[in-house]
Amino acid sequence: MTGMGDPGILGMDARMVEDLKQLGNACAQKARDGLVEVLNKEMRTEQTECIYPPMYRIMEQKVQRLPGLLIIGAADVKAEGRSRFILTLTKDTATALADLVRNTPVQIHRTLVGVDRDALMKVTDLCMNGYISSICQFIGSSFTTTPPVMTFDMIEGTAPPSKIVQLIQGYDLMLETHFTDHLGKYQGGVIYLPDNTVQYNIFKRFDK
Repeated sequence: MTGMGDPGILGMDARMVEDLKQLGNACAQKARDGLVEVLNKEMRTEQTECIYPPMYRIMEQKVQRLPGLLIIGAADVKAEGRSRFILTLTKDTATALADLVRNTPVQIHRTLVGVDRDALMKVTDLCMNGYISSICQFIGSSFTTTPPVMTFDMIEGTAPPSKIVQLIQGYDLMLETHFTDHLGKYQGGVIYLPDNTVQYNIFKRFDK
């Protein structure tokens, strides 16, 4: 599969889609390195999906993989334009990361508590900086980010998470990469929504 939706809407051909997926893979690996640093466990990334209109179909596969509570960290990225980065984590992954950031024993299947928010903001920042620095290095740009906003949503049935639907509004292209450890115990994903300026600069680099 080269992507989801109709790439012709954005003027992309199959080669551009594959190039975007390869760029997404490289950036997601940098974000994954941040999680590996915290978890001290090897994580693997799956093939990046390049997703374009209609955007409302984007979450079908993720919904099937990540049932239950989904923890979402989102931040805007200013790099010539205004893109958006989203980190998604299953509840058990999020609580484990929060425990490890605070240097406390990992408690399996515990509930989220207020102090987890700051720890998860640090994790989101760590992953975002790895991902976005790779994008900006590729296009030759600098960037600044807003502080991550942490929220959560329930995945029930096959309906897309409403918080994710809200966060992708106004964007017409998405790169999504799922990650997991070898046991499937820790799972999540990174989503990058480049604005039109960043898209233009990425495609310009592909043409060189």
